Amino acid sequence: MAFNLPSTIRTWQYTSARGGIEKNLKLNPSAPILTPSQSQSLVRIISVALNPADYKPAEVPIAGRLLVPKYATPGIDFAGLLIKPSPGCSLKAGQLVFGVSGTKPFAAGALSEYNTVEDDCFTAIPEGVDLVDASTVGVAGLTAYQSIVPNVKKGDRIFINGGSGGCGVFGIQIAKVVGCHVTTCCSTPNVELCKSLGADEVVDYKKGSVVEALKKSGVKFDFLVDNVGSDPDLYWRSHEFLKEDAMYVMVGHSISWKGFANSWKRKIIPSALGGGKRKLSGFWPKPNSVDLERIGRWMAEGKIKAVIDQRFAFEKTITMAPLYAAFAVNQSGHLQVSPIHSIYYEECGDTKGVPILYLHGGPGGGIEDDDRRYFDPSHYRSILFDQRGSGKSTPHASLEDNTTWSLVSDIESLREHLKVEKWIVFGGSWGSTLSLAYAEKHPERCLGLILRGIFTLQRSELEWFYQKGADMLFPDYFDAYKKVIPEAERGDMMGAYYKRLTGDNEEEKLKCAGAWSTWETSTSKLIVDPEYIKKAGDPKWALAFARIESHFFVNGGWLEDGQLIRAAPILKDLPIVIIQGRYDVVCPAKTSWELYQALGGESNKNVEYKIIGDSGHSAHEKSIEEALVDAADKFKSIKA
Repeated sequence: MAFNLPSTIRTWQYTSARGGIEKNLKLNPSAPILTPSQSQSLVRIISVALNPADYKPAEVPIAGRLLVPKYATPGIDFAGLLIKPSPGCSLKAGQLVFGVSGTKPFAAGALSEYNTVEDDCFTAIPEGVDLVDASTVGVAGLTAYQSIVPNVKKGDRIFINGGSGGCGVFGIQIAKVVGCHVTTCCSTPNVELCKSLGADEVVDYKKGSVVEALKKSGVKFDFLVDNVGSDPDLYWRSHEFLKEDAMYVMVGHSISWKGFANSWKRKIIPSALGGGKRKLSGFWPKPNSVDLERIGRWMAEGKIKAVIDQRFAFEKTITMAPLYAAFAVNQSGHLQVSPIHSIYYEECGDTKGVPILYLHGGPGGGIEDDDRRYFDPSHYRSILFDQRGSGKSTPHASLEDNTTWSLVSDIESLREHLKVEKWIVFGGSWGSTLSLAYAEKHPERCLGLILRGIFTLQRSELEWFYQKGADMLFPDYFDAYKKVIPEAERGDMMGAYYKRLTGDNEEEKLKCAGAWSTWETSTSKLIVDPEYIKKAGDPKWALAFARIESHFFVNGGWLEDGQLIRAAPILKDLPIVIIQGRYDVVCPAKTSWELYQALGGESNKNVEYKIIGDSGHSAHEKSIEEALVDAADKFKSIKA
């Protein structure tokens, strides 16, 4: 199989790491494509997994600056398409492959459209393994495999320091595959993640000294791998919990002069002079296609899975969102809230933390994995649920017994079910509508409100977006929205859509659901985002979104026009943050300003009104995300 190659490619490059690599990376749109040597193959990179080895060494003061080449492209772990195999490569052009792009932490080069890779650094992706999942293996997978497998045997009891990082995630699973009993440590929010990966025992370092916990356990471990390297005592006192012939493998290192000094002390001070009393071994992973192949096979067999925090488009490498890193759900379930409806809910973070309730948009949008990441998992007990007919709630896309006030009732049912006395309520767009409706009916249950993109279902708001107004800014997208409705019915677009979305013609129903949802996703961000628009291409999501939205909107949300603004003064004593994109077309700033004034405006010091000058409507625009995370962090001063 032959491929036509471009003469130039896009690649991310930096010439200095001063202040952090992310501040120095620039996209070179016309870098020359690399020519492979006799021992190298050319790969088109499709997915890159970034890890600390890509940036930490380069950011070391003085040494890092001296070692960074003039034009460095980071990125070690990759998956992609084999374009031109080397003469000695056993794989064929056109095969999907994964591995490590090299061992140069400053310039491995995978953060590019094409890269050259040494033959022993990659292997084929097994059938049934997702390409993005395969791209995460690289350094972390090889480190875990090579540091553990040669040093243990079936039945060994081992301790993995740092279970929730990349090496730890793979280490726990690999150790279980080869038959070890695994104890690990992590912070409170990641305990359930480590258990889900197979850890037999998990030490929460937030609750006390790891060394003391290991000593008190009474277990003498056969092996220890330290993926963190920040606590010198873990090695100095390892004889208190490691067997006499046990090995201590040092993988992680603190990237600082103090960290380097501690590493040297561990190596050079003999036990007779107060040094460590267990064998210490340093470690650096080696590219090995055989090891990669075995890890890939275990993934195909379902014995190992990838844990991915977040995915970004190639162009958005340096615009990564300021959300908290992904973390596991503590518990989830379904709550029967009516003879018809069962709502899906989940709890995350600190089980004893301050409760915060997330209300999603739409109505009909459902919750997403990233929604829980606005909240610090070490502080908040975050609670999320899919509203009636949305997401995992059943029955799907149902309109029966589905109103604003039934949802308010569901919130109370969920609060009582979870034994929450009071909570902070967090909602954007339709979520702000539901937040206000709930808070105005049950102010005694609210500790505070964080609201974004205010929407109150006033007729003027609905007419602006769905009938006439927003079309002045997005005439091309509005044309696509109105074309599915016959011209004679376009005087009432919401009514015409509702008739079709609730009709018996399934083909027409899906067509209208897609057009309705595409109109909103096309206009939600300041800069139109094609990836976000693709969301409307999911027929299941689009059907619930369009049916439920139109159902609520043609009925005015079962609210009197302007009701939520008029009733707002009842909330004036609560701490409230209102976050509004300046260029929000879906929910223009006028409504948020009206709400702010109804709450007392500048004279009310409990209320903060924040206009975000470079954003539209979506919660997933960087400045909006920053403002939402900042608001939730400031609310940490609120006590339950």
